[in-house]
Amino acid sequence: MRFATLVQGNKFVQYPVHNCQSFGLSYVLEADTQKMVTMVRDTFEKEGPALVVACGRDTISYASSIRCLAPDNVFVIQIQHPRFHLDRFDLVVTPHHDYYALTAKGQQEVPRLLRRWITPQEPPGPNVVLTAGALHRADSSALRFAAADWHAELAPLPKPLVIVNIGGPTRNCKYDLGLAKQLVSSLHNVLKTCGSVRISFSRRTPQKILTRTWAILHGLMLSS
Repeated sequence: MRFATLVQGNKFVQYPVHNCQSFGLSYVLEADTQKMVTMVRDTFEKEGPALVVACGRDTISYASSIRCLAPDNVFVIQIQHPRFHLDRFDLVVTPHHDYYALTAKGQQEVPRLLRRWITPQEPPGPNVVLTAGALHRADSSALRFAAADWHAELAPLPKPLVIVNIGGPTRNCKYDLGLAKQLVSSLHNVLKTCGSVRISFSRRTPQKILTRTWAILHGLMLSS
């Protein structure tokens, strides 16, 4: 057993970690950069450099500050493109699509006036590792298990089967009732040509969107 050192509130806490498990960002309420730097310096002679793995925009300032204050005592990996000086991290892991605007096709699609505002503006450097997509846990083994779990329910359904996954709002996509109507309208256009439909909502899907979507779909089914 090893200990993952996290900061919760204003209290410096050590949480036991078993079998390479990890804690989500929701468990880390506030990070104390100076305490982390002190810790990695104090343990360097005995344990060597500390590996710091950070993910998401909320961790960028903490990770870059730790490397700035203790460059010889840490190796910092930033997952997802930080959108600014990559030399402040030892390694950046980010999807290929982050660099789409720099490709020939991307240059044709992005108006010249907007190019200066789109980051990154430089090709990936030697400390950048590109992945096919965003990192997740859905490997081939997980997909096989999921297929087996859902086979009994999905196999008998009329084909083609349309699966609709509805997530939650982002900074660039606000979820409102108009979006629910637009979604159902698009679904209605394909209902006549598909065998069956299954809809999955995310835990981030606003309740009003979920309720409204089901209500409209229910009305369509009753009228058809």
